[in-house]
Parts: sequence; structure tokens; C-alpha cells
Amino acid sequence: MHPESTSKAVLCALLLCKALDSWRAALQVLVNIPLAAFGSVVTLLIVNRPEWAALQTAPWWDWPRVWISATSLSVAHWVGFITLIGLVSRNGIMMISHYIHLMQHEGEAFSEHMIVRGSLERQAPVMLTTAMTSFIGLLPLLFGAGQTGKEILYPLALVVFGGMFTSTILDQVVTPALFFKFGRKIYELSPTDTPPASVDIQQDVGMAALQPMQATTASEPKPIDTSSLVTPSTGPASAAPTMSY
Repeated sequence: MHPESTSKAVLCALLLCKALDSWRAALQVLVNIPLAAFGSVVTLLIVNRPEWAALQTAPWWDWPRVWISATSLSVAHWVGFITLIGLVSRNGIMMISHYIHLMQHEGEAFSEHMIVRGSLERQAPVMLTTAMTSFIGLLPLLFGAGQTGKEILYPLALVVFGGMFTSTILDQVVTPALFFKFGRKIYELSPTDTPPASVDIQQDVGMAALQPMQATTASEPKPIDTSSLVTPSTGPASAAPTMSY
């Protein structure tokens, strides 16, 4: 694989691990890349097929080599492969993130029913964004073979169209099957609705601050309750003796 394609795949894997909080989910999203590469290679082999005379001169067991040698990769093809990595990863992100959303926020248990529901709910968005908009946008480039100014865009469109076509179809089968097989660990390790650790730390700090205050309060002498004490009444003051003259 081209070094730029490899670096792009590694960068996508790191970003997916951060976004989905699981390396297992990131690997399942990246499964779409070989599916797309298969479609791109098949499309290039069909378009750049060798002449029938070249196949007749070679023995039948040598036909694969002759067919592959008739296909050459240019810079435009590699740019198409690099672009394809980000485009096909979007379909897996939409499906797997929706599975996790159903389990975490809508109370769905990990089961076949949940996967079927999530796949059907994401089928229309995937088809509209990939099959409709992208394919229709590539049609002018696909029919522009040999036209002036499309020497670079035509190979790029071939790679992107073939990869997205196979990835969109196979993704509807491969991604749900892989998630049903290996997605239970993603669900068990996914973050739940429990309060974050920072809240527990703040509570522990608050309790630690209250303990010295409680100890100080316990050591202070209790005030004397004077309401129960009986004070002697002084009574009215005796009148001063009067003197008679």
C-alpha cells in the first residue's frame, strides 16, 4: 500500500478510537476499507482489461498476470484511494454509533432485535448520502473518459465509485454481523450513565473537610442549660423605717 494511504488509515483509526471510546469499534469501522479496496481493484481491472489478442497468445494459466499487468496505477488513482478511506468509514460510523446509542440511551439490550432495528434505521441515511448524492455527483466524471481536462478526475472517479459501490452493499451485511459477533464487549466496556469520577473526588474532599469540624465540635464543652435552674426570688424591697418627731 502507498505510504500516504497507510498514514491516512492509521490517522482514521486513532480518531475513531477517541470518538467511539473503543478500539474494537474502531476496527469494525475500518473493515469497510478492504471492502472498498476490493471494489476499486475490480473496477480498475474491468475498465483496463487487456486486448483479446494478448490473452490468446498467453497460456490460460498466465491470464491473471497479463490482466493485472494491463492495469497501471497513477497519482490520480492513489488520490482516489486516500479519499475513499474517509468516505467509506462514514457508513460504519453511522451504524455502529447508532447501535451504541440504542443500548445506552434508549434501553435496548444487546440482541439480534437491536441490531436489526439499528441497521434498518440507518439504512436510509446511508443510501441517501452515499448511493444517491455521491454516485450522482460522480456520473459526469465517469462519462468523461478521454475528454480534455479530465485526465486526472476520471481515474479518481473510477476508484471512488467502485469502492463506494461495493462498500455500501457489503456494509449492510458485514457490519451488523461483526457487531453481533464481537460487539458485546464494546457494550460492556462502553461508558454508562454513572456519575464521573470527579464528582466522587469532590464528595470525598468535602467529607474530609467536615471531619475536623465534627471533631472540633465534639471536643468543645457543652453549654450549661440554665432553663432548668431555679433562681431565688429576691422579693420586694423592705420599706425604710420612718422616723417620728
